[in-house]
Amino acid sequence: MAKIYLSPSKVADFENCRWQYMLKHVWNWKEKTPSINLIVGDCLDKAVMAFLAGQFVGQSVDPVALFTTELETQIANGAAFGSKWTPENVQAMGIRLMEQFPEYWERSGLTVLADPAGEPIMQRLLELDLGDDVVFRTKLDLACATREGDIAIIDVKSASMEFPEVLAPLSDQITAYNIAVLAHAESLGLQSVDKVGFIEMIKKTIPKTAKGEGPVIRDPKLVNARDHTQMESYLQKVRWTAGAIQRQEFARDPRYAHNTPCSMCFAASACSGTGDVDGIDFSKAKMLPDALRSRLAA
Repeated sequence: MAKIYLSPSKVADFENCRWQYMLKHVWNWKEKTPSINLIVGDCLDKAVMAFLAGQFVGQSVDPVALFTTELETQIANGAAFGSKWTPENVQAMGIRLMEQFPEYWERSGLTVLADPAGEPIMQRLLELDLGDDVVFRTKLDLACATREGDIAIIDVKSASMEFPEVLAPLSDQITAYNIAVLAHAESLGLQSVDKVGFIEMIKKTIPKTAKGEGPVIRDPKLVNARDHTQMESYLQKVRWTAGAIQRQEFARDPRYAHNTPCSMCFAASACSGTGDVDGIDFSKAKMLPDALRSRLAA
């Protein structure tokens, strides 16, 4: 049996819609033109990590210049903007966030930790062999020391609105980080994990008047590290997901009108039977549309 490689995002994709998981991760169908929201998130992430890497070695790095260059490059390769964003206002929004970040980081009291080799613990790919041909991978954003001396595992996020308070204590992605860091604690040089949470960059258009808030970075939302029960519960979910994938249990899950994942799915037209596949990249596909039509007709 071939090994299955899962990650927090793949597990979430499977929970969201098993059929979409099949198209995306088994058949290797991809969105032809990426959403500007995904592009901006990636550009912000790269600029932030480059700034923090510079801070770690005492070098000055301009996150604004890094963001602008990366954004222009990615937009030139193609981007789907929708109705809210334009090349001009999305760049202005990102510049405003990156202008805020150096002062925000100093105010946060966070310090990026080093591993035993003296390398910063950031953007670190961590892998766990769960047995039964299942490998779990996650990429840790940051391991930091807080002003109080706690070890904090942090996920840097960009979103269109502030996360609800319940997310930090419940987030599967944060739980996955916690599990992976403890599994690699010796190689990372960490004795424990005390806190977990998010840095939130809120992507809003710049207001036309002084009344609006505009793009802003929220203070870190840190909560106590996950307990044993929470971590074991998530690992059980990963194992269940892997088992269903191994058994090829891929059912469509449109759910109800108010919470359907179909409205956000890159393959919704093809899946619904209209045959519209113009927005799908098949360059590395393992199955082509005829296979989908056969499955739908079965």
